[in-house]
Amino acid sequence: MHNAGILGDGVIDGPTALRVFDTNAVGIVRVTEPGTTATDMTAAFGIGRSPEESARTVVRLAILDVDGPTGTFQDETGQLRW
Repeated sequence: MHNAGILGDGVIDGPTALRVFDTNAVGIVRVTEPGTTATDMTAAFGIGRSPEESARTVVRLAILDVDGPTGTFQDETGQLRW
């Protein structure tokens, strides 16, 4: 993950970047991998699922209440390893 100089020089991985931020102030941290989505950017490759299908995981995590999982990385099958 390129941090644009916010976290110092160089590249930093996602989990380390998340630890820098005070999650108590932010509240909830949920990261998702919606998969390769068929867009104008991927059209030349002929790959990806529909935007609607990719959005399902994003919407599922977005509408979870505050008691839902936080600090996790998920796709449509559930929690993934960082």
